[in-house]
Amino acid sequence: MSIVQPDFSKIFASGAAIGELLNWPDENYLRGWGYLKESEPPPMEFFNALANLSDTKDNYLFQAINIRKNKTQYHIDDIATTPNLTSKYQLICIQEGVTAEAEPTWPDTDGEEVLDGACKWRVTSKVANGITIAEDEPINARDYSVWLALNANNDIAKLKYKTAQKTWKQLLIESKLSAILDSPVRSLERNTIYKKNDILSDATLPGGFLVCETAGTSGASIPSAITNAVEGENITDGTAIFSVHYFYNLASLISPAFSGTPTAPTATKGTNTKQIATMAAIINALADYAKKESPVLTGEPKAPTAEKGTGGDIIATCAYVLAALEGIDLSDYAKTTDLDEYAKKVSPALSGTPTAPTAAKTVNNTQIATTAFVHLLAGAANNGGIVDSLLAQNGYVKFANGLILQWGYCVGKNNVTFPIPFNSVWTVLGNAHGSNNSNNDHYFLGEFSTTGARFYYSNMNLTGTAWIAIGDC
Repeated sequence: MSIVQPDFSKIFASGAAIGELLNWPDENYLRGWGYLKESEPPPMEFFNALANLSDTKDNYLFQAINIRKNKTQYHIDDIATTPNLTSKYQLICIQEGVTAEAEPTWPDTDGEEVLDGACKWRVTSKVANGITIAEDEPINARDYSVWLALNANNDIAKLKYKTAQKTWKQLLIESKLSAILDSPVRSLERNTIYKKNDILSDATLPGGFLVCETAGTSGASIPSAITNAVEGENITDGTAIFSVHYFYNLASLISPAFSGTPTAPTATKGTNTKQIATMAAIINALADYAKKESPVLTGEPKAPTAEKGTGGDIIATCAYVLAALEGIDLSDYAKTTDLDEYAKKVSPALSGTPTAPTAAKTVNNTQIATTAFVHLLAGAANNGGIVDSLLAQNGYVKFANGLILQWGYCVGKNNVTFPIPFNSVWTVLGNAHGSNNSNNDHYFLGEFSTTGARFYYSNMNLTGTAWIAIGDC
């Protein structure tokens, strides 16, 4: 049964007229009514004073224990109590306002909120008052008190509670990564917008993390493919795409062991620092150096000049050669190389059969003209004149326009070999010589190629074959 709250603001005799309320001297007050003479009634003024003092004391105690009062203004975070609430709970104002004319019914549940007139209260456990935020350990803390232990800078705190064994045990608080503002890794959440290169984590990917490859919004449910995803695999989640990676694939900063084909930025040519040298940087650097074996030098290569008279395979500089030849009369020595076998660059006198590249017949410059070039021009001038021939029983004529005419005679054979090969054969004609000369004799051309032909015969005594072939080169 709830207790109806009296009006503690009413103080007996607070409205007494002057002289109707008198205070006893202490010696009389402490003796009580016994100080009166026999049959002497106490005066009304002393009764007023006694009741006034009693009401004043009750009001003082009422205020001291923060009893919730009717029709009273309360503010947010004000704390109150009431005998109608289980003793382990208290009230915290969460909405300021004036309380109702009568006390509401209070639930016996931690965290419940109750509207009281314009004011609203939250029912909370009094154990919460056992929270200490300080660097020093709380003194005489009761069991299950909470201590938020600060360090000297107050930027890191350890949350502990007092166990039944009278020791402090640290609490580990589970938190979403997304709630940590300066964390480089975020929790992968549903229906959330992610930007390219965002780094995310999820409990369904133990030992791994996700990197956003395509910006977008995650779906309503997590993709099942994440659980079994392999290194580098792309997972589509809503409109976003994430690549999967695992921490065990990351290289250590100290003595990393790379595999596959690791890459690094290529330093500019001439860099001389601790930067990693890529293959491209090495090739660029080696481009300025000659090979040890048969080097091809350019520009004006230099070498140390050996002392005069030095032998061996040391490089001879121009200075060394000039010093060695100084004062020597070369007319007394035989030539080590007969330069008569070489032509001068200026007005050379050539002999034998000198050769040179044959220019196309359309070339018109100072290049040497070979005999082949002359034949090309002559053939062009004659509109296809003869450029080569063999006038024999088995011979040919080659014309400048590419036409080749070949002929021959084979004694007692039906296989013909052309004197020179064709590029392509246009036609082959043949005539057989035999002794039967009957109407049943047969002689005809079979197959042919660019190097020869075959004739077939029957019912005759073959003595020879005359043939002619036409084609091009």
